[in-house]
Amino acid sequence: RLEEGFSVADVLPTAFYDPGIPRSKTTHLDVESLNRSGMGNVVLFYDKSFELTEGTDLRLTQGASLTIAENISEVFPTSATINGSIRIAGGNIVLQSGTTVRLGAAGKLDVSGDVVGQYAAAGRTVTVDGGAISVEAAAIDIAAGAVLDVSGGAWLTTRSGKQTLKLGDAGE
Repeated sequence: RLEEGFSVADVLPTAFYDPGIPRSKTTHLDVESLNRSGMGNVVLFYDKSFELTEGTDLRLTQGASLTIAENISEVFPTSATINGSIRIAGGNIVLQSGTTVRLGAAGKLDVSGDVVGQYAAAGRTVTVDGGAISVEAAAIDIAAGAVLDVSGGAWLTTRSGKQTLKLGDAGE
């Protein structure tokens, strides 16, 4: 953990990296903190590899944007592997690697619209249109069972005894 009061102006302690050995440390992010953050635009850069492990459930704010991209020259091979789940209703997911992007059998990228009833929607924004998923790599490996979901959602409301169903458009 970083010391209390750590700010963007502070130097990152060498416990988080080894200045003598490039690409040698692993960084672990707390998914629950990201889920609660309310951030609308998350960009994660990696040097060698990125992995969302099986059983990890990343859920960002509706309409948010998540980019996971390599941050190194094309000389070194890189990989991004998704074995967990990423859910952003009506949002955008971009996965980039100079070498390989893998979506494992338990991997799920879900930017579908919400499916809600009037009471479930009370007090919150409803996003019924699906978002967008972009995967950019020299090789893309999608295992059987993996899910990429950009489908539209639905919102059922009742006003003056009349029910209305609003259908969302699928994304891309």
